[in-house]
Amino acid sequence: MSTQISAVRVDPAAVGTGQELARRRRAARYATALALAVTSVVHIPVAVEHLDQVPYLGGLFYAFVIATAAGAGSLLVESRKLVWQAMGLLTFAATAVFVVSRIFGLPGASDDRGDWNNAAALTCVVAQAAVVTLSLVVLRSWSGVCDR
Repeated sequence: MSTQISAVRVDPAAVGTGQELARRRRAARYATALALAVTSVVHIPVAVEHLDQVPYLGGLFYAFVIATAAGAGSLLVESRKLVWQAMGLLTFAATAVFVVSRIFGLPGASDDRGDWNNAAALTCVVAQAAVVTLSLVVLRSWSGVCDR
């Protein structure tokens, strides 16, 4: 009795592309986790300061610190579409609120109006822009095969 095994042809270029995509996503995960960690750490002193002066802002800053730290931790473990979406939207919203606070001020906190040269704030904006950009790139590359 003879058994014939049919060979499955695998295109080496396709394998390389899949491995390359996985490598790029892993690099994006680590870079995004780092940017989220920077954003989280920079917001801690601001949260402490605002909790006494403007309690609602202090609470929002603490919630932001917790959410970005959790997002960073989650991305270090695995890549989930929901986490990419949430972190992209959250950091985009935070950057929008930053711009509004610098142009118009926020209720109960107008001391930041016109303060565009704050080094910690600018560091945060750059890190948040990196998160938004990397989130968009990764979400755009999602093939639909792994929609977790």
